[in-house]
Amino acid sequence: MTVKNTYDRRSAIMLFLSRKRKTTIPELMSVFNVAKRTIQKDLKYLELFYKVPLVSQKGVGGYVAVVDGWQLNKVYFTQAEVSAIEKALNILSKNPENKDLILQIQKILCKYNKPITGL
Repeated sequence: MTVKNTYDRRSAIMLFLSRKRKTTIPELMSVFNVAKRTIQKDLKYLELFYKVPLVSQKGVGGYVAVVDGWQLNKVYFTQAEVSAIEKALNILSKNPENKDLILQIQKILCKYNKPITGL
């Protein structure tokens, strides 16, 4: 699979892992046509910045897998993002014409309000 840039490749790796659940570094190298070190950097980036919970085993029979229960479609807000959304809601609430928009934003906030601490 050929991707245009680093962001696209990392997104594709997340999608690949969400579907396959368990793979190997050589398979990822082959699928994405990049070097071992690139895959290792991408996996570390996914763990650190996208909070993809990975487990791995090195050596013969080694693998990379996502933790059971992890799904790609979950969205998590940082505390800063939650604060920004709440401030926007406060501003919007000053105009009664924004009632429908406010309700939509509140539904999104309630559905995905699982802040990641420490960011």
